[in-house]
Amino acid sequence: MTQRFEYDVVVVGGGPAGSSAAYEAAKNGVKVALLEKEETIAETVRTSGVTWIQNIKEFGIPDDCFNPIRNFSFCSPNNEVTISDTVPRAAVLDVRKTYRWLAEQAKNQGADIFT
Repeated sequence: MTQRFEYDVVVVGGGPAGSSAAYEAAKNGVKVALLEKEETIAETVRTSGVTWIQNIKEFGIPDDCFNPIRNFSFCSPNNEVTISDTVPRAAVLDVRKTYRWLAEQAKNQGADIFT
């Protein structure tokens, strides 16, 4: 027997863009399906996870998903320069945790997630 699903929007890919799109659509009352080819969200990650804290705060990402950076070191074969800042402006994300958090936000708004 074939099961039938009906959605207003189908989002392909459970990365940050897909999960954010699914979240926004579901938050606005749209019936959303989020499709991820991997067995779990963020099973395979292809990014370093360094980003600006301002962007992290705009998305509402929880503090336990990132580590602020206060020092930057730039190295070449002949020199090294370190820049320090009392106010962190960038951070290293726990990418898997962040992607899964974003998908959970979409689910909490009513999106159906298929892996």
